[in-house]
Amino acid sequence: MFYSSAVFHLPHKQSVLERKTTRQKVMENRLRLGQFVTQRQGAHFEEKWIEGSRFKELDHNRSLFPTFSPRNELFNSLLLLFTCRVSVDEFYEQLEIYDLRKQMLAKEDKEIQMELERLDRERNLHIREIKRIANEDASRFKDHPLLNDRYLLLNLLGKGGFSEVHKGFDLVANRYVACKVHQLNPAWPKDKKDNYIKHALREINIHKTLNHPRIVKVFDVFDIDHDAFCTVLEYSEGNDLDFFLKQNKSIPEREAKSIICQVVSALKYLNERKPPVIHYDLKPGNILLGSGQVAGEIKITDFGLSKLMTEDEYNPETGMDLTSQGAGTYWYLPPECFETGREPPKISSKVDIWSVGVIFYQCLFGRKVSTIYVRRRNVDESSYKCLPRVSSFIIRMIVINKRTFQLWSYEEPPERARFVFGICSSHVRRRRSPLSGSVRGWYCTQSKG
Repeated sequence: MFYSSAVFHLPHKQSVLERKTTRQKVMENRLRLGQFVTQRQGAHFEEKWIEGSRFKELDHNRSLFPTFSPRNELFNSLLLLFTCRVSVDEFYEQLEIYDLRKQMLAKEDKEIQMELERLDRERNLHIREIKRIANEDASRFKDHPLLNDRYLLLNLLGKGGFSEVHKGFDLVANRYVACKVHQLNPAWPKDKKDNYIKHALREINIHKTLNHPRIVKVFDVFDIDHDAFCTVLEYSEGNDLDFFLKQNKSIPEREAKSIICQVVSALKYLNERKPPVIHYDLKPGNILLGSGQVAGEIKITDFGLSKLMTEDEYNPETGMDLTSQGAGTYWYLPPECFETGREPPKISSKVDIWSVGVIFYQCLFGRKVSTIYVRRRNVDESSYKCLPRVSSFIIRMIVINKRTFQLWSYEEPPERARFVFGICSSHVRRRRSPLSGSVRGWYCTQSKG
């Protein structure tokens, strides 16, 4: 395949320089922010995180603060007044000094707390980069291979269970791409390999038929060797929403509604096509922020658990069988996905609408929520039976009495309260559909205040 040598060498040299710069920065930050060290625990060796010098310095500075008690300071002032027979003016002068001391200490403590929060965000980035570099150095594709005589692999973006995502450059189309490399363990038995390939191809076959501005595009699929194949995806420069929330905790309401509006636009497309598609794994980690910021375009990715609502499997009245119970991220799944019994649970596209409501809540309030008590991969069935008709966290989102609930910047009118109940009702029949005009209409209206 023809391409100029400059097209090949320029991104390659840039990638080599980026790797060198990144590793140098990580080495410089090890002493300041912290590092992993290997320690022996009995007969095993474990990695332990050691805090950096700047964190230790701030903790030491905070420990030097005198313990300030307004009651004790007032007692000392009164004691000074009666024992030393100071004048009233001198008493108030001393009281003012104590008050200024209190304000100064409070200001210094606040400054230290703000720096700790900033350093914590910086440390999260540092830890993430340490792990990414370790995975990159261990990858069989670390030396910038050229795949399919077209795609030059540059840097590792992330690693999953059996796949790696590399930033790549398409030498023919002259664009950056994301190359998802699926790797089979050579030691796996044939049936396990066949099952993995079956599920991976199912994801690819669904994903490559999708064409929407809010969904990551699939450009190409090809074999690398007997135990690996690659999916070439549209490249997004920014991080995902999950990373942004970990760094910033929450998002202003207007920006949150913009993100959700775009997600709902993609869901509407998925449900208008034939056959419709259930994403089934909507979560902040699968929402890519194009610019890395919340004020911009987003794209949905990862259709690994998606379901096709074919006519022979989907019944408009009851839904379709959930054959992959236990898969997915339980924080974002609705109650019907956890039902147990002789027959498999029934699901529909309303699964994704529930996820939208939970993501919206997390964007606004900075924490995950769940209406059931769950252990990893297991559900406490007795708790599930006690599930209320409307999720408890939704009640918190609705301003019923402004003096009691101060969660919104404005008082919710009744129609919006009814809407929020509609998207996260635990009763599937009462929950809105992605095709409901009110779903997109509500999220896409501009917030007041």
